[in-house]
Order: sequence, then structure tokens, then C-alpha cells
Amino acid sequence: MEIKMFNLQIKIYKSVLILLFAVNSLSIFAGTEITMIMQSPGSDSEKYSTISMENNNLRFSSSEKNNNSETQQMIYLGESETMLMIDHPNRSYTKIDQETMNEISGKMSAAIKQMEAQLANMPAAQREMMEKMMQGKMPGMADKPEKKDFVFKETSRTDSVADYQCKITEMYLDGKKDREFCVTSWSNIGNSEEIHASFEGMLNLFQKMFESFSKQFPVNIKLPFSEIQELDGYPIIVTEFNADKITNVTRLVSIKEKSFPKYYFSIPEGYNRTEMMNPGR
Repeated sequence: MEIKMFNLQIKIYKSVLILLFAVNSLSIFAGTEITMIMQSPGSDSEKYSTISMENNNLRFSSSEKNNNSETQQMIYLGESETMLMIDHPNRSYTKIDQETMNEISGKMSAAIKQMEAQLANMPAAQREMMEKMMQGKMPGMADKPEKKDFVFKETSRTDSVADYQCKITEMYLDGKKDREFCVTSWSNIGNSEEIHASFEGMLNLFQKMFESFSKQFPVNIKLPFSEIQELDGYPIIVTEFNADKITNVTRLVSIKEKSFPKYYFSIPEGYNRTEMMNPGR
């Protein structure tokens, strides 16, 4: 059984989280394009992330330095409450909506029941050996992950980017610094009510998806955008740490008004659909 949920979470968390923060610092009256850059100290690696927004549709894209081709995209269609994960190298896409989540949940339940029935017919010694082998690999048999403890601490340090002033808040995971958010005040960026409706449906879809999977496959995933509830404003610079060393810094580059063609928020022609979950492998 193959579950692509963890690949999805990585894409969302690394490429989308910062963009979600940045876009919430705007009032959207027309099409808007925001560009961010992620850099790693001691490396010439640069990753550009772009979010395009128009008519309640969102498109998140990423590309590497000196490479204008987009390798991955995530598109949210507000009207149908649908998420599309586009994989350009493989010319494929994954669709996530309520129907998809119901289908995956049904497959997971059926797989668990089938495995339980097979185990019940085995001799005790063989059943115990199989349960140990499957522990952590099969939905319903995975150990419940330990809950992570996130703590936020405001500081007096400040910074600025793209003409926005911001104040730094530190986030600690199990006592160790995990991130720093440079947060700009709402009073600096104006009213953002126009964009709340655009993201409410997408965040609700994320919540439903992870809750559905967690019922049968215990995971401890911190949802994208959840940190914003702890911050008094919106981060425009995010610094990531590992063992007290900076690993990545993401900064706002530009914000532009832009109109997009109709196909911009749709599946590319000729791409094949792949499933999030393929049983029997």
C-alpha cells in the first residue's frame, strides 16, 4: 500500500506555508502575484515560490535558481473546493476533494478489515510475528505519534523586507528553536478581509483531509497556516533552524497586480491522474 500523504505534506509545508502567510498581508481587489525566495546559508541554492490569485482560485508554484520551468504546482479551485497537485516532470496530477477523501477512507477501512481477517485465521505465533512486521506500516497498526509541543516567544528584535517593518517571534519545538517569524502588524498592511474567504475553503479542505486520514493512520502533522493563530500579525520573513543553526531563510521578493489566462488554474492538457493511495503494493 502506498500513501502519498507525506509527500503532499512536505510540498504544502515547505512551499506553501510561507506563501499563505504573505498573501494574508494583502487586500485582493484583482489578480495578484507574489514571489518569495528561499535561501540556505553557505549554499548558492535558491528556490523561488510564486502564488497567483484570481476569482477565488489560488495557484502555488516553485522553481529552482536559473530554471524557469515549474516542477511542482498546487492549485486550489474555490468554487468546487478542489485541490490539484500538479507533477510536471511526470505529466500527472493528483486530485483532492470530498469525493476523493471518502474513497480513500473506504479503501483504508477495507484494507484494515481484510488484514484483520487474515490475521485472525493464523496460528498465534505466526499472527504475533506478522503484527510485529506490519507495525507502523499498515493503517490501524501504526503507533500513535507522540504529540509535539510548540511554544511561541515574542522578542524585541526587528527586521524589514519589501518596505514592511516586522518584529520577530521565536517558535520552539520540544524546547529547541525551530523557526523565527518576522511578523508585521495589521496596522502596517491594511484590511485583509477580502482574502479570508479565498483561503477559508482551502484550509478547511486541509483540515478535513488530515482528520480523515488520522482516524485510521495515526499521524502528527502540523497543518499549514496553523502558526498564524499564535502570532499577532503576519510573517513576511521565516527563518528555519536545526540544532540552533539556520537552515533556510524565506523572504518576500515582490508583489504584483496581474491578470491570468483562464487555463492558468486548470489541469494541463495531456496530464494523467494518479491516485493518492494505491493498495496492493
